[in-house]
Amino acid sequence: MIRLITGGRLAALREDLDRARDEVREVRERAERHIAEQARTVERLAAGRVAAEQAAGAAIGEANEVRQRVAAAQSLLKDAAAVNAAQADRIESLEVEADRLAADRSRWMYRYYEESRTYWDAELPPGGECCADCRQPVESEPCPDHHPRTVVQRLRDRVTELEQQAAEAAKARRPAHLSLLRHYGELHSLHATHEDAYGHAEGIAPVGTEIRWGPADDRPVSEVEWSVNSVPLAGPVGGENT
Repeated sequence: MIRLITGGRLAALREDLDRARDEVREVRERAERHIAEQARTVERLAAGRVAAEQAAGAAIGEANEVRQRVAAAQSLLKDAAAVNAAQADRIESLEVEADRLAADRSRWMYRYYEESRTYWDAELPPGGECCADCRQPVESEPCPDHHPRTVVQRLRDRVTELEQQAAEAAKARRPAHLSLLRHYGELHSLHATHEDAYGHAEGIAPVGTEIRWGPADDRPVSEVEWSVNSVPLAGPVGGENT
């Protein structure tokens, strides 16, 4: 069966075809725009991912650096604590040493004032130190007249003088005779006086023994138990037998 298409019908079909082609072209353009939009979005997302990855890497590196700084700071804090403890011990030892030095200074100053015979009077020039004996101000040295060394030297000189005087007096008072103690004629000991000789013989005799002194007769000295002779200092040994 042959169907006849009229010119009006053909024109309508062409219009429909043109509209269909326009719609296809419009859909294709929208699709292309959408695809381009999606491509740009993907590119932006990729760039954002790369930037995010870079930022994450930078953050991780910064975090590691911060960890290292924290560790270094903790080490420094430990070292600082150790240094502070050492400094505290050193300060304490220095304070103890300062107290000891202050005590030593006070002790030596007291000893100085005691030995130098000085006292302190801040109202007196030049330095406030005065002699405790003459009350006169002194300079950097103690009073030369009343300093203990000066006094001691004076005392020593005086002792030497007195010893010389005593030696001269003893020499002047030297006795003319000494007492020689004999035992059966043998020389026993020498004494200043007869009384000293008698006392010496009595002191060395056994307890309960009667001391027998030789009589003043003509018997030989060797037959006399104890005897005492006067011996002149300037003459030969001998003298009166008693």
